[in-house]
Amino acid sequence: GHESAGSLLSLLKKKSWAVGCSAGVGGGGYEDASSHALFSLGFVLSEEGGHYWTEIIQYVYTYIGMIRHYFQQPDGMPPWLYKELEAIQNLSYKFADELSPADFVEDIVENLSPTSTLPHDRLLDGNGLMFEYDSVAILDIVENYLTPENSRVDFLSSTFGRSSDYEGSSDNTSSSSQVEPFDNDGDAISFVTQNHQTEPMFGTTFWCHVIPFKIMDQWRMASQPSVPNTLSLPPVNPFLPTCFELKNLPVEDVVELGTVEDHLEDATFLKLEDDNTFPPIPPASSEARLPNLIVDSQILKLWHLQDRKFKRPIA
Repeated sequence: GHESAGSLLSLLKKKSWAVGCSAGVGGGGYEDASSHALFSLGFVLSEEGGHYWTEIIQYVYTYIGMIRHYFQQPDGMPPWLYKELEAIQNLSYKFADELSPADFVEDIVENLSPTSTLPHDRLLDGNGLMFEYDSVAILDIVENYLTPENSRVDFLSSTFGRSSDYEGSSDNTSSSSQVEPFDNDGDAISFVTQNHQTEPMFGTTFWCHVIPFKIMDQWRMASQPSVPNTLSLPPVNPFLPTCFELKNLPVEDVVELGTVEDHLEDATFLKLEDDNTFPPIPPASSEARLPNLIVDSQILKLWHLQDRKFKRPIA
């Protein structure tokens, strides 16, 4: 995804609040089913970032507000954004590694299930390619579904949830750096005063809190259509490939060098004890078949060797 200047992750890294970000709808039934789809946006926060999780979510809605702004313009979203994503998906599908027969059959069966929305003529490529650009559907999702009222926040951290946080133990191992929940006014409160719940299968302790109205109002204001100073759409990707022709092999490769079997037929095997033999060492490869050092610096050494086996324009 977008991680360059102007992205959410770039902004949060500058503040030392996050080190990773992921987004999308998973392939499992929990996230993608006939009844619903759960769009998840996750951040890997630093200890400092854990204290600013409400501000981080506010930045998320600020970015959504920027998308809403562009959709309100006569030209809409820049068309090259979708075309780049479409081109990347096409490349991934065209040059994908071959699946094992078991995995291939499993994918087909899942796509044939009654809960699948794929048409039968798209069973093979429907999950891997992008087709018609539907601005109406995208705007509907942004306006009516990616809203504070339609969201749920899951916060997982080792800074809270110790037994001393909710059992009233005198050995209070939790520090002042632990992340606290809040009351209806948005003020932090202690976990000790809250009734915790226990997951019945694994015994995991967890808490459920209603997001305060004050914070919800801040998120609603952030999601209003506008162009912020700290965030922007991704720039055009200059590294997206368009030419997939393979380079010609070196001239030395065109010359018939003979096979290893030919070499063994003409060579003399070394005799060892017990009448065993040891094959001779094959002839040395030509320089054209050896890796070429193309970058040699104090921080990086990079070799290149042209592929002669798979013959596909991928690394």
